[in-house]
Amino acid sequence: MINELGIFIKNEKISVWSKENSVTVDSNIQKKIVQTVHQFNQEVSLWETTENDPAKLTSATPNVQDYQTSLRKPEFDAAKKYITEIQSAYLGMIVDMDSIDIWYSGDR
Repeated sequence: MINELGIFIKNEKISVWSKENSVTVDSNIQKKIVQTVHQFNQEVSLWETTENDPAKLTSATPNVQDYQTSLRKPEFDAAKKYITEIQSAYLGMIVDMDSIDIWYSGDR
């Protein structure tokens, strides 16, 4: 904050996840977000063809790896006796940076 008396800086810890917030990020950050999502989407395609091996989700946190695998692996295990081959292809994505949402869910 700048006023007639000078520049004042206030550092304070606040919870940003308890309410809706809006931030502006520069193009480098936007590019990194898109690259990370693109990498994750590529990994999901591989993950789906390796019986949901959590190690294939290298860009995800261990919590996300375990959580997603715990949801999908039982479904796959129940169906795999009927499956002879799995194919998956991730071809790309389209991103509208004006409508992108970033959300936080617990520790995932």
